[in-house]
This record gives sequence, structure tokens and C-alpha cells, in this order.
Amino acid sequence: MPVDTVYVDRFSRLTHVTAPVPDVDVLRGLCCEALGIVYNIAGCKTVLVEGSTYQLLPGELLILNYAETFYISTDENDISDYYIILFSQHLFRHIDQENTFLRKFISRELGEANALHFTDEQNALVLGSLRQVAQMQSRADTRISFLAALMLFISEINLSVSYRAAIESIDARRILQYMNADLSQDLSTHALAQHFFMSESKFSRYFKSITGMSPKTYVSRKRINRARELLRHNVRIDDVMAECGFRDYSTFYKTHAKYYSYPPSENYARGEDDPFCLNGFPPMQEFKE
Repeated sequence: MPVDTVYVDRFSRLTHVTAPVPDVDVLRGLCCEALGIVYNIAGCKTVLVEGSTYQLLPGELLILNYAETFYISTDENDISDYYIILFSQHLFRHIDQENTFLRKFISRELGEANALHFTDEQNALVLGSLRQVAQMQSRADTRISFLAALMLFISEINLSVSYRAAIESIDARRILQYMNADLSQDLSTHALAQHFFMSESKFSRYFKSITGMSPKTYVSRKRINRARELLRHNVRIDDVMAECGFRDYSTFYKTHAKYYSYPPSENYARGEDDPFCLNGFPPMQEFKE
């Protein structure tokens, strides 16, 4: 499956993914330290976002907030052609201090109003701008073209009507809200199953059906994302572990190492307006069970 990184810097990334034949491993599950757009060009996909289910058709897109988990599955007859844009909110801090430009990304409950439908005119406009980025010859021209395409994309998103999930489970909402409300509590599969009056096997099966991943994987990624956010804001490591449910440093270290190639104590800026952006964000990684 060809994956073309069209543009990347510390603050943003544009990737074009194509699969001319069906590929069941086209994008299994992600949880990124960035805002995101998944723009579907070809193929129909079922997407799970924080317990909500979307049917993503050609010309439709998903918008994602920081640490919003999503899982994409494809039909056995599906082909894929889509763009993924990841970017830091920092890019717009000088022109959008009140965060109105990014309101559709950040002013939502988890898993709500992620999917949008573009008109034919909007699709022609944004697709043309994305393809133009790849045609630039110099690094500077590519960056300018990418930023222009991103701003155009977000402007069109703000003009579009978001729609809620085609399938939304009240039980799924209740479970995920409970888990995200307090990451320091016991969120083992055993404890969660007891809390929601299910057997462990039934809870695990149900949880995977609404998120695409196991409870353990979901909790692990949520805790690590939250811990990294706190570290960027100079929170003491002991307080970070307490808030994020890590009982000791060894467990925290091993969990961090599962997803990142450097220790949790490294590569965090101090005393800056947006430490996240100074360090950039790591490459997308699939969930590991």
C-alpha cells in the first residue's frame, strides 16, 4: 500500500495513502497528539470514533481533536485513496487567539460531529489545493502551499454542516465518558466489567465492537497522551503518574516505551507558550495490543 508523505515538519504532516486493490489493513486505529483530518477520496469505510460509528463515503471527511481515538475498517471489496492531515493548534495562535477558526475541531464532545460531507464544488477546491502541494519544487514553496491548502480546508470545514454518527450507542457513550472522566481510577477490564455489570469476556467483546480495540489498549493510549500533555506543562512526574493512573515509574516508563522511542523525561520543552509544537508530534502509530 503506497504511503506518500507529501509534506512534514515539526508542526504538521500531510500524507496521501492509496491502495488500488482492497487492503484490510488500510488504517487500523490511531490516537494522535494533534488535530486531524481524514479526507476520503475513494472507497467506503466504516469508522469508529470514541464509540460512534460513521459510514465514510467518497468526498466525506473526519475531523479529530487531540487524543480522539479512531479506527477505520474497510469492506472486502473496498479500495482506498485518502489524505491524512495532522497539525498543531499552535500554527494559528497568532491569528486565532480565541480558537474560533478551529472551533469544529476542539468544541465537541468525544465522538460527536466528526464527519462532514463536502459539496462537489468544495471537493474540487480542496482536492486541487492538496494535489498542488505535491507539485511544488522547493521546500519553501511546498510549505507555503501546504499552509494555504490547510487554511482553505479548515475554512470549508467551518462552512459545512457536521452530522452526528449514523449509529450511536447510549451504553457506549456512558462507558467512554466514565473512563475519560478520571484516568486515575482503576480501569482494568475486571473493574470496568464489574462497574457496568458484565462479565469480562462480554465487556471486552462489546468494547472492541464500539472502539475497534481492547479496553487495555484504549486506556493505555489515553493515559499516555494525557501524561505527555501534563509533562509539557511542567507538571511533576509523580503528579503526572497519579493523575494518569500509573502506580509506579516502571509501569509508566514501559507504557511510554511501547509507543515512543525515547524516555518520557526527554524532549519536553520548558517555559514556552506551546511546548507541544516546539517538540512536534511523533509519527502516527497503530494501536498495539
